[in-house]
Amino acid sequence: MNDPTDRGESVDIERVKGFYNTEEIWDPKDKWHSYTKTAIQLFIDNFFKRVINGQRMNILNAGSAGNNYGLLNHEQLHVDIADKKLKDIPNSMVANIEKLPLSKKEFDLCLCVGSVINYCDAFKALGEFSRLVKKDGWLILEFENSRCFEYVFQPGFGQEAVIVETFYKGSKERLWAYSEGYIKRILRHYGFRIISMERFHILSSLVYQISKKPNFSALFSSIDPVLKRIPFLNLFCSNIILVCEKMV
Repeated sequence: MNDPTDRGESVDIERVKGFYNTEEIWDPKDKWHSYTKTAIQLFIDNFFKRVINGQRMNILNAGSAGNNYGLLNHEQLHVDIADKKLKDIPNSMVANIEKLPLSKKEFDLCLCVGSVINYCDAFKALGEFSRLVKKDGWLILEFENSRCFEYVFQPGFGQEAVIVETFYKGSKERLWAYSEGYIKRILRHYGFRIISMERFHILSSLVYQISKKPNFSALFSSIDPVLKRIPFLNLFCSNIILVCEKMV
């Protein structure tokens, strides 16, 4: 399988590291990303309630920034490039998720949310997750979608992998955006089967394209529970989160 990120373009990881070392990741004043956090947390909570049902898991928390997502009854290894976010986390490792110094098949579940994979080569990172997650284990992955309304007038809209300019807490941000189809193909390539998926920031993405006001646009995310059930329209969401089972 070809890796479309392997063409000389890249995200400045040192800049990302410096930025996230000094910023509060989920600022409550940032309504757009506060909603993102809420949507991710609800998805994780529902998965653990429906599927895990009290089993104790060994979790790779990839790009955690020290956030345990309320999974206090499970063993977690926190991994991040932002070393200052991990300084008070006892079971942690400063590393790039594209190449992790860990033994294969160590984990029952890998958690990679907060658009962490959009700062990475998704093909390499998902290859590492496949190597480290046990057969019949799980992956929870969230990413930003290249087909969302926000990028309609940007070059590369809907491409498999493209560096885009977006926003974060009043600043411009460069990251990789990935198409839903591309991520699904990588997951199949590495032996993952998609079990469930949610799309969010649908109408809010369109409103942002028009208004360029993140907090105002975030108000429209309340309609996501309805819009995510509408075929075709939901494909233009900003964010996608899914659960996969490792089959091999």
